[in-house]
Amino acid sequence: RSSLPEVGGDVAYYFDPTSQKAFHNALERALSDGRKPEHVQKRIEHSRKFSWDKTAREFLEVIREVAG
Repeated sequence: RSSLPEVGGDVAYYFDPTSQKAFHNALERALSDGRKPEHVQKRIEHSRKFSWDKTAREFLEVIREVAG
């Protein structure tokens, strides 16, 4: 339904936005697991895949490709 899984990968807590119970369960998991060192380290490593410099380079590459 969205691009969030592409960005959040397996380090985000997803839930059905139409379900209050699903939201509650995801929040409970985030609160119980979210500060565990192995979870924190995994999110830090995942975040290294993203940067403004990388975004700019890839955007410029697409513009050059489209412009010919």
